[in-house]
Amino acid sequence: MKTDDKIKLVQLLGEYLIEKAEENREHKKDKWGAVVPTKALYTHARILHTKLSVEIEAELKSIWEA
Repeated sequence: MKTDDKIKLVQLLGEYLIEKAEENREHKKDKWGAVVPTKALYTHARILHTKLSVEIEAELKSIWEA
């Protein structure tokens, strides 16, 4: 995956994290009345966001030092 693609994905994941945090505050329910498991979705997105951010930083650092 190219660095530009990773940057775009990190931006989208950031927006997704905000969306999930808002849903958690509102205690949204699905069509069957069960509370949507936003904590697990938020945690998975946060892990991916962090991992990609570290990869981007390493790639950019290598470009800047070259």
